[in-house]
Amino acid sequence: MAWIINYHNLSSRSVGITHFGGVTEAVVGEVNHQPASPLDTGSTDYLSLDQNALKFIADGAIDIYQGVRVDYQTLWVRIHVPIQVFGIGSSPYWYYQINDGSDPGLGSHAWNKHDSDSVSTTISNLSVKLSPTKDHSNLTVDVTLDDQN
Repeated sequence: MAWIINYHNLSSRSVGITHFGGVTEAVVGEVNHQPASPLDTGSTDYLSLDQNALKFIADGAIDIYQGVRVDYQTLWVRIHVPIQVFGIGSSPYWYYQINDGSDPGLGSHAWNKHDSDSVSTTISNLSVKLSPTKDHSNLTVDVTLDDQN
């Protein structure tokens, strides 16, 4: 099981990657890869949380989020992993929001919830495509940034 946010910068400019948030202190140690910042033109990197985090799910669902900062806007992507017992329960799903760069926290009402659908949006004159790949236990959200045509 893995939960991943992949970043693909196809644009002509570097973008910033923020800290990650949402996870408890205990789960922080289970983040097994964090992307470099800035994410340069033509670069790909990712944030990854793996199945070892499940040992903390008894405390409730697991959430992790991170942002891509371009000028004065930040696109935040969040993965939510509900409790599953012996494979029974809801599959992971994802959210996104765009704001001025302030950390949205988990309680923000601006999070837009999604499941298997892709989303296209813009941030500071860049086009962004958010594309999930998932099954009952795994979720990867690809975040592709490109110049607007």
